[in-house]
This record gives sequence, C-alpha cells and structure tokens, in this order.
Amino acid sequence: MTAIFKREFRSFFHGMLGYVLTAFLVASSGLYFLARCLIYGLTDFSYYTLYQTIFMLLLYIPVLAMRSLAEERHSRTDQLLLTSPVSVWGIVLGKFFAMAAVFALPCAVDAVMIFILWALGGTVSALLANLAGLLCYFLLGCAAIALCEFLSGLTENQIIAAVAGFSALLLAYLMPSLRSMFNAGSAVALAVFTGIAGAASLAAGLRTRSFVLGCLTFAALCLGLTGLFLLRSAWLTEAFSAVLSALCLFTPFEDFVNNSFSIPAVVYYLTVTAPDGTDFGEYLTYNGRWGSPQKEYLMDTCWNAEAVLREAAGADEDWELYDSRLIQDDGIPYVCFWLEGETERYALVPPDGSCVYAAELDPNTDRYCITGVF
Repeated sequence: MTAIFKREFRSFFHGMLGYVLTAFLVASSGLYFLARCLIYGLTDFSYYTLYQTIFMLLLYIPVLAMRSLAEERHSRTDQLLLTSPVSVWGIVLGKFFAMAAVFALPCAVDAVMIFILWALGGTVSALLANLAGLLCYFLLGCAAIALCEFLSGLTENQIIAAVAGFSALLLAYLMPSLRSMFNAGSAVALAVFTGIAGAASLAAGLRTRSFVLGCLTFAALCLGLTGLFLLRSAWLTEAFSAVLSALCLFTPFEDFVNNSFSIPAVVYYLTVTAPDGTDFGEYLTYNGRWGSPQKEYLMDTCWNAEAVLREAAGADEDWELYDSRLIQDDGIPYVCFWLEGETERYALVPPDGSCVYAAELDPNTDRYCITGVF
C-alpha cells in the first residue's frame, strides 16, 4: 500500500494537476477569509469561510479523483496492479490516502488561517470551534473522495468519471431541499424501494450469473415490500426518510458550523468512506482482464523485469525508475518502464526477459515504438 500511495501522490505533482487544484481551493478559502474574517473582524472561520465555500468541493473532488481508476483502465495499467503482490485493499486504500493527502494540503493552509485569527485576538473557544469545523470539513472531503473514486472505477473515461462525481455530489448537496419534495407518503417510498430492489436483484444475478436467482431475489423483496405497504406503511415511510437523510452528505457539517462537536457526524463520514474498498474490490475481481494462471505467471515476470532492466542499462546510467506498467502490443505482454532522467525514455521488457527494448511513446497513436535495444 505504501508503494501505491507514493506513486499516486507523486503523480499529482509530476504534472500541474496537484498544484492547480491546491491553488484553486486555497484561493477560494483565502478570498472569503480576507473578505469576511479579516476585513469585517468575524472569528467564525467555520461558517464564514469553510461553510460558504463548501460548494467548491463539487468541482475540486471530482477533478481530483477522476483519474484515480479511470486512467488505470484506459492505459491498461490496472493489469499491472492485478498482477502485483499488493492486495485489493492495499491498491484502493493507497490511492484513497494519496488523494486525501493532496486534499490535506489546502486544509493545512486553512489551519494556518485559523491560528492567524486566534493570534489577532480570537478566543480559545473560537479557536477550538474552528478547528472542529476544519476536522469535519476534511472528513467530508474524504467521504466525497471515496464516492468519486468508486465512480472513477466504473469507466475508462476521465471526463465521464468527473461528470458522474460532480452529479453525485450535486445531488447530495441539494438533497436537503429535494427531501421536502418527497412527502407524498408510503406510495412514493414503495416505488423507490422497488427500484432499489430491482437494482439489488440485478447485481445478485450478475454476480452469481444466475437469472433464476436474480428473479427469485426480486420476487422475495417485492413480496416483503408489499407486506410492509399493506400492514406497516408507516415503517416504509420512516425507512424512506432515513434513506434520504443518509444521502445528505453535506448536512452533518452544519453541526460543526453551529459550534458543536458532533460524534454522530464523525461516525457518519467514516461510514461513508469505509465501503469504498469493498466496492472496488468486487470491481477488480469480476472485471480483471487476466485469468488466474496468467496472473500468477505475470506476477513473477513483472517483478523480475526491473532487475533485468537495471542489469541491461548498467549501473553508470543516470536515470531513475519512475513508473512501471503492463501493456500489450500485438497480443504480446510487455512490462513497460518509464525512465525519468535528463530525457524521458521508456523501456519494454518481454515476458521471457531475454532483452530490453528502448522505446518512445507516439503521442498521436498512444503506442510505444521500439527504437533500439539497451
């Protein structure tokens, strides 16, 4: 997991994405901090800065998480992850903690602003309330990252992943207002739970590859819902209200804005974050492109290829192994290494490790062209 974390965190700042996202969130917080807290002398940083800029997370989080899994699928590097000696939990948590660490950078700047307010004459109680608000703000961001990471694993397109993440967060942001529109009683609750039952039955049928089991599951769930609707309709309505309340991702943050440290809100955000690994674990298990015998064979190949490369390149070469991935060219799998030195180069190692090819990446075709041998 540590290797995945370092690789993912470094990739954000190898380009401009990490710097741009951090600057975006710091600038938005800094603008409200200057306009509300410093100019007007307001010490409630949680409300006048964090709460009033919370809508920025609707843009920040989807862009931060859009490439986490979608890029792996697009570039076929998920095959390398599948053959690596790292558990599924290690892969998912490594990526999650890397994105959480990137999100922690603007939060650290927010902490500096809070201490500036305290140094300018704020009370200790205001300082503690603002730090509690910042803690909840960070947990809210982590929960949103987990959701967007899961959505990123459902597609190969980063744009689709970003739009899906934005749509999901926007729905959660507007859910307190939308919840008041669904007060029609148990009939609406029955219709919604029937749709959920259909989705659950479809998932069960696809996972077990049994059409009969999916139909039986749907029939059993519908029978139970019908019984509740006829006998205990109030239970159905209360359950529906509880589901809508659970979808209000941004609502618990209001407890911290109101200067009250809410343990249930902390538990809520931790609970939203926790299922992420299980969901993506199922995705990797049932959507891997390699069978079990190939995985075992390629696992040995991939992790011996670096030794072959270093021996072929020589100890005097001034380069650093930046990244590695598993690719296929004309049906032949290669372990591709990205060498970071004075010039950007690539090296391809075939499964038998017989030689090491020097290669260049064609930006037009997104394919590797062999230019020689190390």
